[in-house]
Amino acid sequence: MKTRLLLTALAAALLASACVKVDMRIEVADDGSAEISGVLAMNVEAITKLAEDFGDAESMGTREELCAEFTADQDLSDVGEMSTSPYDEDGFCGLEFSGQLSAEEVASEMGAVSGSDIVLTREGDNWFFEMELTDAALGTEDLDEAGDLFDIEDLFGEAEYVIRVKLPGKQVEHNGDFIEGDGTVGWDINILNPPASLFLRTEPGEPETLSLIHISEPTRPTRASRMPSSA
Repeated sequence: MKTRLLLTALAAALLASACVKVDMRIEVADDGSAEISGVLAMNVEAITKLAEDFGDAESMGTREELCAEFTADQDLSDVGEMSTSPYDEDGFCGLEFSGQLSAEEVASEMGAVSGSDIVLTREGDNWFFEMELTDAALGTEDLDEAGDLFDIEDLFGEAEYVIRVKLPGKQVEHNGDFIEGDGTVGWDINILNPPASLFLRTEPGEPETLSLIHISEPTRPTRASRMPSSA
């Protein structure tokens, strides 16, 4: 009984990050204001399956209840002029959001949405963005303990965590994974092996628009499941 309770508690703690889809875009204007948009959603099917694996599906509630609880937890009403609408695609449910932030609001309010410490500075016409990725922000504080009980790679197989940032000017340094057609730098983050931070520096000029891999910083050691082999 105690083992089952421990499994259930750990599962609940990890579900918030393992089954979540985060896709956030930040576009900073010349005056320092920013447009922020994206999706915060949860893979209900994955959560239900995990609960079924531990014989605890009834306590999870219905799909509608799970979606409603998750959406209520993502309260963005205090973040700038933010508007939200329901999101329900490919087994995920949650919300889409978009809004404008003033130059004074950008770092603090973007941090409130992402759960991370964000730095956005301007020196003359040069811009610098940095977003720290802590275990607390990613919801992965319990991974080391959970690695004894779960197959971590399977548990996090459905997780999506993408950040996109567009600053004025030309990219001169970044550790992004790709660049979109309008010069937006993107990070497709592996929650099990994330970089310590995301960073982007620009200077005056036309942005690069070619998709590329540009890793300028070592990532953290990969967490691996310590479950015994089935062989």
